[in-house]
Amino acid sequence: MWIYVIDAMDDYEMDRKQGKFNPLVYIEEDGNALLDKVQKMLMLMQMDLLIKFKEMNQNKNAELIENILTYGMRNSMCKAADHWRKGKIENESFE
Repeated sequence: MWIYVIDAMDDYEMDRKQGKFNPLVYIEEDGNALLDKVQKMLMLMQMDLLIKFKEMNQNKNAELIENILTYGMRNSMCKAADHWRKGKIENESFE
């Protein structure tokens, strides 16, 4: 589920502008409020994945997987949020 939400977040401005399907476009929220909600949802999913992984008591590659779940996912979310903000600023300058 996380990958679908991050993809929708990353493509939000382009999809909105081009009239393509994106479930986030249909949420009645201001762009910044929507971004905050999506980021919170992604963080909750990330924490849930990390908790579930730790409950599995995996030893093989545990540090690598924890690194991906902790830093890799957060980094992807920050990049998508920056992309969202950049697209919003560029679109506002043309309106």
